[in-house]
Amino acid sequence: MIPTSNQQQKTVLSVLLTGEKHIQELMDVCGYKDRDSFRKSVLNVMIEKEWVAMTLPDKPKSKAQRYIITEKGKNAI
Repeated sequence: MIPTSNQQQKTVLSVLLTGEKHIQELMDVCGYKDRDSFRKSVLNVMIEKEWVAMTLPDKPKSKAQRYIITEKGKNAI
């Protein structure tokens, strides 16, 4: 498992500045291959900090799920 770093979080936020992204796109830029590991180590941490939000919050594992940067996320960069 790749340890979460501030650099990975900055990378995700920078990518999300260009628009909403699918989890696979975010995993690719951080070098993750395991979706669950990425969710636990990076994505959920950022959602808890309210830096990132889901486009379909009622369906977190939907194939149509995308992620967007929040105002808090923009301020964190």
